[in-house]
Amino acid sequence: MKNVKTFAIITLALASLSGSVYASGLNSFFADHGDALARVSPQPQEISQAQAVNHQKIGTIAVTQQGFSMDNTQLKHEAAEQGGKYYVITGSQGQPDHKNIEATLYK
Repeated sequence: MKNVKTFAIITLALASLSGSVYASGLNSFFADHGDALARVSPQPQEISQAQAVNHQKIGTIAVTQQGFSMDNTQLKHEAAEQGGKYYVITGSQGQPDHKNIEATLYK
């Protein structure tokens, strides 16, 4: 999916610089991949407990994340699948290369 986004961005930049030659390629690209791009939503963002009062709680999740990651990739993926736009981490335990994370989801 990352390659799809990168291709779309590069194609848009080239189309704006070079005119309609690349624009027709862009139209073809979106005809083939538009559905995939439409399903891509922004990554859920971590917020504080204080910020959470301004959002609607939609559930909780718990994930086990393998490997070292500073950005909680697995947590964000699970939150997005459940429709969460925001999350508050309520618990985390484990080692740097293997950890369990609990979070509350909000929209």
